[in-house]
Amino acid sequence: EMEDFGIPTLPFSINGDLSVDINNPQQVSLSDFTFEMLGLKANFNTDITLAPDLCVNKFDIQLPNVEAAHLIGLMPKEKIGKLQKLNTDLSFNLSAELLEPYLLTSTKLPKAKVDFSANARRLRFEQMNLSKVDVDISSTVDANNLDLTTIAIKKLNVIGHAMDFQAHAN
Repeated sequence: EMEDFGIPTLPFSINGDLSVDINNPQQVSLSDFTFEMLGLKANFNTDITLAPDLCVNKFDIQLPNVEAAHLIGLMPKEKIGKLQKLNTDLSFNLSAELLEPYLLTSTKLPKAKVDFSANARRLRFEQMNLSKVDVDISSTVDANNLDLTTIAIKKLNVIGHAMDFQAHAN
């Protein structure tokens, strides 16, 4: 219930283009869609076949400029716990894209690409005091064969009191 989060109403907005081919009405496309709620925004595109079986042929989503402090502020006060000690301007971007069609009736999961980047000029938590965090990670996930999953750390730069760390890895 939304009342548990102290939210009496839940305003949101959805905007984008919906396309249905008159010659192939079971094919639906949503393009340049934006969904906004609670100060968070998601952009996505998808192509779906509704029949004979529900299949997501294409899907990509981006969550741009998500502020960690805002996300924590959405949590009920009694659930925040030690996160209340976090003092940061960290923001992140998260995107995901299907790399193959996904048949919803199948037990096989689709392959996906996931990109994550974050940066902060201030991240303080208990004894940790960082003056810079700059992260860029990309992953291709094959949930059916985890041995084929890859993670590339394009950038990992962390600077703090008596600490400076940089890394690049595949």
